[in-house]
Amino acid sequence: MELRRGVSAKEAGAIGARAFFPGFIAPALASPSGKVPRDERWIYEIKFDGYHVQVHFSNEEVQLCTRRGHDWTRRFKKVAEDT
Repeated sequence: MELRRGVSAKEAGAIGARAFFPGFIAPALASPSGKVPRDERWIYEIKFDGYHVQVHFSNEEVQLCTRRGHDWTRRFKKVAEDT
């Protein structure tokens, strides 16, 4: 299984078995909060303006999808080519 440009899954440290490519996965969306969690069990991120995309690798092809599943590979051509 090739991950990218001649690097095998084993060389890249990938764990797992080959499986059917699931396609787009709807992301868990953030919820606004008035305060930051203080418990050490919580992991969080601050949301800045910008784009969030999923990058899909399948059979050496790259596809970038918006959070609603729209294919934006051509809009992010440079990112897709560099991946």
